[in-house]
Amino acid sequence: MKSEAYALVADRLFIVQLASFLEIVHVAMGWVKSSLLPTTSQVLGRNLVFFLILVPHKEVQEDTAVFILFLAWSMIELIR
Repeated sequence: MKSEAYALVADRLFIVQLASFLEIVHVAMGWVKSSLLPTTSQVLGRNLVFFLILVPHKEVQEDTAVFILFLAWSMIELIR
């Protein structure tokens, strides 16, 4: 199950990660009270990991670390 984490959520996560760029726009427009630098670094960091490491590399997608990564991202969003 853990090694299948990517296969189970990749389609939805692809859309959500693209939509996360809107967080930067919302901060830049002043619609939310947050700092631009931390928001940008978090969004870009996650998207770089997802789109440049996970999506193109099939061998990484089946690693248990991907489950842990997705779990950590989810827990951080609950706190945030």
